[in-house]
Amino acid sequence: MKHLIIISPEETVNEEINIVNALFDEGLQYFHLRKPHFSPAEQEMYLSRIKPQYLKNISIHQHHSADIKNQVVGFHFKESKRLKIKAIPIMRNLDTPYRRLSTSLHDADSIKTISAFWDYVFLSPIAESVSKPGYKNNKLVALKLVKSDNVPPVIALGGITTDNAEHILLRGFDGIAVLGSIWNDSGNAIKTFRKLQRICRN
Repeated sequence: MKHLIIISPEETVNEEINIVNALFDEGLQYFHLRKPHFSPAEQEMYLSRIKPQYLKNISIHQHHSADIKNQVVGFHFKESKRLKIKAIPIMRNLDTPYRRLSTSLHDADSIKTISAFWDYVFLSPIAESVSKPGYKNNKLVALKLVKSDNVPPVIALGGITTDNAEHILLRGFDGIAVLGSIWNDSGNAIKTFRKLQRICRN
């Protein structure tokens, strides 16, 4: 089965947390909480409304030092932050025997040099973004992924829909991460998720 990851919308949508909990109930593997405008207190409030058994399946993109009481296991680092921070490896030993770490890439050449230290990496944008119309990378749109054995799983991100997900996975990716296709039509989020889930299971 290929990985299926859902990323939060930057701006809160109606019934968002109820939808996140419902997605987990449907079998969601990982959820990435990316709210650049959130304060640590706002992030803590958001996480406090997630069912406790699902907190270990969440990765946070900001306020990494503020998650201890919420038992979040995953930390995600955007590319610019990864390149600046030299002590990321100690994150695995902060307060838990296992910490899931991920990061972002935006060009195919980076895959050749990314460390196997990471549990998985996002490569984007693979197609024209659903949440950011007009945002695309023509080189990545046509990319067929060929990886060496020491590369972490590469997750396709950007412009993924129920119409193109299968084709994108056939290009060699280890999974997909989805944002706009879920949240731009949040009333059908569960229906869309189920379709994507079936594609990832085939």
